Amino acid sequence: MKKVGIATHAHLADGMKSVLEMLLGTTEGITFINAYTEDGCLEDELERFAASVEEDSQGILFTDICGGSVNQKAYQMASAERKNIMIVTGFNLAAVIEIVMAPDIMSRRELEEVVARAKEEMKVMPENVKKTADEEAFF
Repeated sequence: MKKVGIATHAHLADGMKSVLEMLLGTTEGITFINAYTEDGCLEDELERFAASVEEDSQGILFTDICGGSVNQKAYQMASAERKNIMIVTGFNLAAVIEIVMAPDIMSRRELEEVVARAKEEMKVMPENVKKTADEEAFF
């Protein structure tokens, strides 16, 4: 079984929860951690996530900024206590959806492939994009 968590500064995790509920219909089984808010202590929330990941399952924890304080604390928790929790940092919506929708436990290689695809989703759009009639109607 796979457990997914999203730990971010402020309320970015809640924003991801909102969009995932809209797109997927549910966020059941996903843990959302809003660090440095009135929601609670980051370390305690990370410990609760780790405790929810059973020995024979996998935890995938998204953090917002590589090297940021949330990422550092998540990494310390995962590396010190739980070898079956992997951290994916600097996430985007495409990566979260793909990993959440994956049927079961993912290998490190599979996670790296998801991250590579997610990176491809980020683009600087050209200034002079010509819209088709369908696109004009959409926007």
